[in-house]
Amino acid sequence: MNERRRFQIFLFLSALLIILVISYNIFHDYFEKNIFSYIQRRIYYERVISKSGLSKEKARFWRRIEK
Repeated sequence: MNERRRFQIFLFLSALLIILVISYNIFHDYFEKNIFSYIQRRIYYERVISKSGLSKEKARFWRRIEK
């Protein structure tokens, strides 16, 4: 592999890393909120709904009524 090819690969990987870092900084809050709310729903289902024998659809119905 010659020096020019190595340099092109280095530039490509550097640009890719920069793009990934910038996109992470932009969308970090959006993804974090979605993941956090999913974990909360999953924990709620595991603790409350599955013990009472309800399916997820029935649980959504009863959860809406409670609010």
